[in-house]
Amino acid sequence: MIKKIKDIYGNSVYIGTNIDYKRLQKEMKAKYRVILDDDDMPEAQEGREVDGMALQLTNGYLIWVRRNNVGVIAHECMHGTQYALEWANIKLSKETKEVYAYYLGWLVNNAVNGR
Repeated sequence: MIKKIKDIYGNSVYIGTNIDYKRLQKEMKAKYRVILDDDDMPEAQEGREVDGMALQLTNGYLIWVRRNNVGVIAHECMHGTQYALEWANIKLSKETKEVYAYYLGWLVNNAVNGR
């Protein structure tokens, strides 16, 4: 399943969980006109199976997790949090760590629960 949401910074956030990469590529192209090249997943080209990835796109970012694994979802959502907040020019620091934590919580909730 892939869903698209908007974050508070206007980024398009695509979340695909419990889906293999080839199906993800097809659905992203068909539903959202987003082309994911094989170059976006160099690990797959090397024959390695990966559990997920976060990918920065021109209009936002993608969180993809092959299976519903909360640890992998949290890991990839951390990358998505970095993409979004760095785009908003908010660098991780002692003063901004709560911003990162709240955004990460929002993103994980959306990936796990659909909220």
